[in-house]
Amino acid sequence: MPLSHYRTLGRSGLAVSPLALGTMTFGTARWGTGESTSRDIFNAYLDAGGNFIDTADSYAAGRSETIIGNWMRSRRNRDQLVVATKVGKSGDHPGLKARVLTRAVHASLERLQVDHVDLLYLHIDDTSVEFEETLLAVDELIRAGSVRYFGGSDHTGN
Repeated sequence: MPLSHYRTLGRSGLAVSPLALGTMTFGTARWGTGESTSRDIFNAYLDAGGNFIDTADSYAAGRSETIIGNWMRSRRNRDQLVVATKVGKSGDHPGLKARVLTRAVHASLERLQVDHVDLLYLHIDDTSVEFEETLLAVDELIRAGSVRYFGGSDHTGN
């Protein structure tokens, strides 16, 4: 896909394909999207010009991120992709308290086998923690280079 077909994501400067590849079912037994089938889908998406991969730490209990990491490592294509992940709903790291959020991001980075994610979404409203605490934790992750940009997903807007 020619670069002119990509879109700038908000004010981030990230150039993304118009269609993101969501990976919620990758790694789940229920829908049968195992690693082999997932690789076929990733390869077809990349070959068609896609570059925007969307996942979350809660998707298939992290297996989605592991599959993505294995695929990127085998293809050596991390620099061609915009990788977005979400935190907050994982059974291992629920919520958006600073220490939990930081651990969740580091666990995602390990599963994805990368040193940073391009886009981190906060996947929930967590009323048990002051939003300032969450934002300061995200700011620290950005300053450390673990996260490039962040946004919200599944938020009420209040």
